[in-house]
Amino acid sequence: MSQARHAIETSGSLLERLLPKHIHSVTAAGFELKTAFFIPACSLNFLF
Repeated sequence: MSQARHAIETSGSLLERLLPKHIHSVTAAGFELKTAFFIPACSLNFLF
């Protein structure tokens, strides 16, 4: 049980490092646009 919890917490910690601390946006549409482009940008970061 302890090993499974450690693996889950480690995975969560690694994902948290990828996310930005703050997302500055003025409108809801701007927030959606930034979050929508974050995922492909992060994927490209892993490829290169």
